[in-house]
Amino acid sequence: MNADEDANGKTVVARAYAKGPIGHNTTVTAGRIPLLDTYGMLLDEHMSGAQIDIASGSDKNFTTSLLAGRYNPGHDNPDILPGQTLKDFTADFYATQFNYKSEKFDANTMYAVMTNIEPGSTNWGTWAGQTVYDYDKMNIWSVGGLYRFDNNWGLLGQYAVNTESDNSDDKQAYMAELQYKNANITDPGSWGAYVAYRHFGKDVTIATTYKDVFNNQKGFAIGASYVPVENLLASVKYFDGKDIDSDTDTDTDTDRFYLNLDFFY
Repeated sequence: MNADEDANGKTVVARAYAKGPIGHNTTVTAGRIPLLDTYGMLLDEHMSGAQIDIASGSDKNFTTSLLAGRYNPGHDNPDILPGQTLKDFTADFYATQFNYKSEKFDANTMYAVMTNIEPGSTNWGTWAGQTVYDYDKMNIWSVGGLYRFDNNWGLLGQYAVNTESDNSDDKQAYMAELQYKNANITDPGSWGAYVAYRHFGKDVTIATTYKDVFNNQKGFAIGASYVPVENLLASVKYFDGKDIDSDTDTDTDTDRFYLNLDFFY
């Protein structure tokens, strides 16, 4: 692979990295590593770089994560403009994330910077499918948490903003999700369900992990998952909402039905 451009050579490799402890409380991950914010609202991707995780607290329930590397949303097959190369579409990525976990409550906050972005290129819209990012930098702040009412019910919330963008709708991403139970792939017959509202502005949501609402969309989503047999997860999701940057007089309604089977081995 070519780490400087966050791109593959002749072999396609999504992730290839080494991970190990340094001392009792520090773990280092290096190579082509997973790139994931706490609940995946902004990022569920990979980059060429390194991550340091430092655990602290009496129960090691507080984690500080430091990330640095090179990120290209197109990776291997970008829409390259004449006279440009993969390196023109590869940004520098730096982030600090703090996570706290307890029996009833989890909390997180993140600050991330992405620089040397090629603004206005069609490639930087591929993470959203068809939108174009018009700035050469991202400056992202994020905060959120999960509260567990009991063993079955939980409420998740997350908010993020890109202060480099000047569009109030596009620069923000947020969601609230009420959860009931959880499907466990080792427990046949287990299941879970949720109802959520999501607003994923195109200037801050880079590559979300959610399959019900996409970048540049807002609306309500419901879903459920079920484990019919061990290591098989069936999921169904439905979304009803709008495209965020459509004209107010001609709002583009959109809905989506999503069915997925995951096999674990």
